[in-house]
Amino acid sequence: MIAPAVLPTMERINASAMACGLSTEEAARAYRIVWGFTVGHLLIRLGAARTDAREEHQALQTRVRTDVDARRWPALAAVAPHWAAARARDTYDTDVAVLLTGLLP
Repeated sequence: MIAPAVLPTMERINASAMACGLSTEEAARAYRIVWGFTVGHLLIRLGAARTDAREEHQALQTRVRTDVDARRWPALAAVAPHWAAARARDTYDTDVAVLLTGLLP
């Protein structure tokens, strides 16, 4: 998942992190965190695109997220009504901005 063609992007990201006040060690860590978040986001979107066409998969995802025992999983039961709307929105830009805000001094 890396090639020389990605070096200019890696350079910009790490230089930007250091320009914002992160040490070289912190910049490397921030890059890895953002990279992991981005790859995860892309894999989830790819998986959703591949499986959303299958009604049985959509139904299973809905059941697993919403049919929870509120006594055993109170937090999951509380957020269950919000899963479909959260999944439908593409909030990558906002989410990565929140992540970066937490990483930067």
